[in-house]
Amino acid sequence: MGENAMNHLEYEGCSRRARLTRLVSSSLILIVLTANFAGAARSQLGPAIASTPLLCMPTTEFSFADALITPSEQIRTGRIYFRSDSYPDFYYVELTRTGDHFQAVLPKPTWETQRVIFYFEAVDVSFNITTTPESEAEVVEDANACRRRDPKAAFYTGGNPSIIVGATSATAPPLPPGFAIEGIAQVISAAGAAGGIGAGTLTVVAAGAAVAAGVGVGALSPGETTTTEPPGPTNPPPGGTSTTTTVNVVVSAPPKACFGTIPNPPVIIEGQQITLDGRCSTPTGNLAYEWDLGDGRTRSEAFITPTYSVPGDYRVTLTVRKLSAPSERDSVSQTIRVESASEPPEPPQPPEPPVPSADLSLVKTASDTSVCPCQMFDYILTVSNFGPDTATGVTVVDCLPEELSQPVECEGPSENLAGCRDTLHPNCSGRAIVCDRLGDLGPSGRSQVRLRLLGPWVEGYTPITNTADVTAKESDPNPRNNEDSVTITAYPGCSDITSLPSSFTSAVEIAPADGSATANVLMNRRQFQTMNNANPFRIRVEGRAGRNSVEAHLVSGTSGEGVWRFDFSGAEHFVPGSIEVARGDVVTRDAQRVVFRLTGKPGNRIEFTFLLEP
Repeated sequence: MGENAMNHLEYEGCSRRARLTRLVSSSLILIVLTANFAGAARSQLGPAIASTPLLCMPTTEFSFADALITPSEQIRTGRIYFRSDSYPDFYYVELTRTGDHFQAVLPKPTWETQRVIFYFEAVDVSFNITTTPESEAEVVEDANACRRRDPKAAFYTGGNPSIIVGATSATAPPLPPGFAIEGIAQVISAAGAAGGIGAGTLTVVAAGAAVAAGVGVGALSPGETTTTEPPGPTNPPPGGTSTTTTVNVVVSAPPKACFGTIPNPPVIIEGQQITLDGRCSTPTGNLAYEWDLGDGRTRSEAFITPTYSVPGDYRVTLTVRKLSAPSERDSVSQTIRVESASEPPEPPQPPEPPVPSADLSLVKTASDTSVCPCQMFDYILTVSNFGPDTATGVTVVDCLPEELSQPVECEGPSENLAGCRDTLHPNCSGRAIVCDRLGDLGPSGRSQVRLRLLGPWVEGYTPITNTADVTAKESDPNPRNNEDSVTITAYPGCSDITSLPSSFTSAVEIAPADGSATANVLMNRRQFQTMNNANPFRIRVEGRAGRNSVEAHLVSGTSGEGVWRFDFSGAEHFVPGSIEVARGDVVTRDAQRVVFRLTGKPGNRIEFTFLLEP
């Protein structure tokens, strides 16, 4: 991370101060913090990691990650790996050390990200690696929302933190998807180079020894020194004191020898190959390699796979020297144990079989959102399985509100048993519709249930909200989409359902804007409008008091992606903040607008509702 990355931090109401001295081409900031730790991880031979719980990350702040890694004096590198739940590749930020603590400032997630998946990694001087299990942090709107969930959440409160982000895949985008560019000063590709971000000339520096040593990659010239003085301490907590810690860090750039082994620990059977990989040595691309295999043999490649045919212990040494300065060299050694084939090591325990899981989703809509007494209408419950496994014993439970007291008729899909039971259920305070004969639902499968009801007798204009949920025998990795609600408006008489005129702007934005992409928009399942991507369309709606529905789909498209905007600014009778999305990939949404992402291919479908009031 950059030189300002941790000048300002909030942590349990206390402020700490740090001074940074930066030499050559690297920067390191050390800050002393005290916290409770959870989520400990330790490998058999490697370091131990105890990380502070990171339960949430606001979109408006830079979150602060902290881990206790011991023995700290044996740690070579520390990183926190992170990714958006909508993208598979991890990115990382190097951790900086303060005593036994290692910290990092993370980029801000955007609203496209619902959860941030992360884990810590530590590598000691013997190249033993420890990683923590993957954890999740929920993305919330701001710091206050995060502190309500986690009162000990810590955030960076200074200016630009100058975060340096590294990629783990050569094919990954340079910037992590689902995170804001704000605060990211440089990116390090998986190939080992870093690029500056922002206006002006792009600065590229090799990752080199600074990255291998676990410190940030800077952009200083040789011999340049920068001293950073954070603002003075705030009022200390009762019984506490505020201190100023001055740390001078000098990072040279001599060669650093490093090699890993497969297997690790390096114990093999006679006649078996072992992998010796010295490509972690630095500076990358400027080294000559000299291997002493401990039995009189030598090699000169970075990556080798020798075989040992005689049992015993072999002291293997790798010496690296800089091509640009042959007198500068460094060596590192490990002992390889070769065991007799008559005494093989115990085989590893077989892995635990994976636990079946199925991500079920329920979307609930109504055929009519304004009803009068005895008017027939349907609740449509659409169940989808996003995998990875088949869902068995799929059950839908719809807890009917008190106002809906009329008998219910149930219909199911032809490929499933159609019967649903009008009964009591422990999760419902009144009547319940239980559909427990839907059968199994495979990955990418979809099933639909229609519950037909009659409009209730009410004394006045009455909004009625109805909620349903879906479950299966398998565990669900994303239970947040198992429940959905829809609101209808009941009127005391059919003549009370009056027309309310309104309007909105619909714009299909797919390049080229030549009218080649066409779309249909259906309002309240009866008012139809055709449009294209040449110009925005202002659509008039003959709506009704209460919820009104919009169903839209792309009829013909182009090869490019785009967005579909719906804007209710200035619309008559429209209730700001009432837009509820039932289907579609939402990019942004506010009180009067919603924007959906389009693939550009025919068949993209969008469904949402909005409120009109007299």
